[in-house]
Amino acid sequence: MMVKLKSFNNGTLWIKYGLWLMAIVFCLSLYALCVLGQSVEGTPGLEIDNIRGRIQTGNAFYYQPSSDDTSTARKQGQPSGHQDALTPEYFAVDRATWDLTPYANKTGQIRVVDESAGDGRHKNSCDFGLLAQSRKFRFDKILIPPDDRKIAIPSRDDVRTLPEIKLFLSANKDHLWERETARFEVRMSPPYRNIRYQFNFGDGTENIRTTKPVIDHVYYKKGTYRVFVSVILNDRSYTSNLITINVDKSMSRPVAKLRPEYLAVVQGEKALFESQSTYETDVPVKEFWSGPGDQKATGRMFEIDTNQLQPRRYEIVLNIIDNYKQSDRTTAILEVLPSVKYTVVLDANYHRIEQNQVLKLKASLTPDIQNEEYRFNFGDGTESAWAISSMTEHVYLLPGIYRAFVAVRSKDQILATSNVIQIEVTSKIVYTVFLEADKKNLFITESVNFTGNIQPVRERVLYQFDFGDGMRSDWLQEPETSHRYSNSGIYDARLTAKIGDELIRSNNVTITVDMASIKVFLEAEPTHIEPDQTVTFRANHEPTIEKVEYRFIFGDGGVRDWSHEAMAEHIYSEPGNYHAYVVSRIDQKNVSESNPVIVRITRHSQGRSLWVGISAGLFALFGGGGYVFLRMKRLRKTDKHFKQTIQVRPHKDMGLQHIESDVSVQTGFEVQLKSVLDSGKQDIETKDHLIIEEQEEP
Repeated sequence: MMVKLKSFNNGTLWIKYGLWLMAIVFCLSLYALCVLGQSVEGTPGLEIDNIRGRIQTGNAFYYQPSSDDTSTARKQGQPSGHQDALTPEYFAVDRATWDLTPYANKTGQIRVVDESAGDGRHKNSCDFGLLAQSRKFRFDKILIPPDDRKIAIPSRDDVRTLPEIKLFLSANKDHLWERETARFEVRMSPPYRNIRYQFNFGDGTENIRTTKPVIDHVYYKKGTYRVFVSVILNDRSYTSNLITINVDKSMSRPVAKLRPEYLAVVQGEKALFESQSTYETDVPVKEFWSGPGDQKATGRMFEIDTNQLQPRRYEIVLNIIDNYKQSDRTTAILEVLPSVKYTVVLDANYHRIEQNQVLKLKASLTPDIQNEEYRFNFGDGTESAWAISSMTEHVYLLPGIYRAFVAVRSKDQILATSNVIQIEVTSKIVYTVFLEADKKNLFITESVNFTGNIQPVRERVLYQFDFGDGMRSDWLQEPETSHRYSNSGIYDARLTAKIGDELIRSNNVTITVDMASIKVFLEAEPTHIEPDQTVTFRANHEPTIEKVEYRFIFGDGGVRDWSHEAMAEHIYSEPGNYHAYVVSRIDQKNVSESNPVIVRITRHSQGRSLWVGISAGLFALFGGGGYVFLRMKRLRKTDKHFKQTIQVRPHKDMGLQHIESDVSVQTGFEVQLKSVLDSGKQDIETKDHLIIEEQEEP
């Protein structure tokens, strides 16, 4: 029981000690809170020789050297040319950082060593603010984190004032062209390192910050710009002088060109060179020529006298310069040949043409040689290549007056240059072609006359007629021609005019061609002869037609082939009755077939001649009487043997058809009918003979 009580007392004692200990700790905490929560005034003694800092204008400052003055320390904010003989009174600092936290609650002398970097910030981020005034440097009360304690820092007098900082800006040129580069350079007095310069170029581009005092800039637009540079150090700005930059509109450089680049002339002839330089149209330029000897000229043309020049090559120089002092230079070669003189003459098919019209040029060399080559200069900035042909063609695209010439060479030696011909090129004229016909409705056998004209009137025009039936005329110099259509139908005729390579078509003229009623008749003389005697046949047309071909069929197997002759002769060798006829055609197409003519061939012996005479007399007597009798009978009755109407019995149609005929057909004769598509009068042609039935007239 005693043991247990002692243990209980010991536990009470420990509790009591614990409570006392807790009370002491609580009191100490309150004391510390009160002490640390109030501002404590102190006068720590700072050792100036161990402090480093930097001023607003850069890395230059005055300081008292210390034992740690090393190259590393200089990189952290020391100048390259400091002075070692200065006293502590000349120390000047704008802003530095010291770690004073370990000395916040202490008094007495404090040794502070600055470990700040060159940018003025301490690595522990404890800022210690110092205020600089004119000729005095006063250490003010500052707040030292993390507590709100204030430490009184003693002030010092007799501090030297910092030198004034000046910036001077210069440029390599103050007059530029668009897209030209300008170089700017800034100088600082006194000089400092690691300074950031801010350039303002005045053209609206973003301001550039750089540590380099030299910078290039390109101006893209015409104008006047003001350029300056500024430096900002610790909220204070320093600005340089202003530079005015004038930027003019960019002008292309003139390009010197001349033609010809090589020219050979015979001694005594004039040599002519022409400038074809290119430059800005609104910029005045001057062109200067220099040639052999003291021959000089200005302007677009340069004429050289070769009378006093020896046969050899000379250099021709063209210099061109504009108002902006931009220039260019080019050269050509003039070769003076011995006095063997060649002459070349240039001619053209037209001296006044329209734009896009083909111009033909021809050169003639005297005396004539072999394998010469020609180069044509058309005067519009183009020229042909060297070629053996003395003729060429060219098309001018723009209106104007052009000077064309040609040069001739042989074995790379220029023999001669031709005369200059002037070609006037006018704007394109719109031409209209008209076509007319003397008649628009005609028969197949008739001809039609066509005439045309062009407006406005122009010479050297070729014309071609298209008749609409697949036929065309040749190219004619006059717009007049005639044509005969070989088939019936409706045709559209048209006229085409040709000016150079341009084709101009006229209006259409409609021609209607009808099938004409054409008849051909055949006559024979004589029609009753003995064998081996000649019979003459003659064909006639109604109406009369030109350029008709005839084919005679004599009935005995003999045929005279197609010919323009309307007469034919034939000899029958055997007795008999022969049916002869003729067929006509126009332009290889049959037009009509004639009536048949019966030729009787009989054979008579000499013993029967008397009886023949007697029989002929009796026949004439009785024939005459019979003729009178029949004639009287016909006066009272229509002849049944000659009809204007023929009845035809077709094989497929058993009805009767009446066909009108323009000729009388005698009973017993063979009739051929030709079928046509025309619903009017019809000619019917059949292979077999028709049977003609004689009918009484009602």
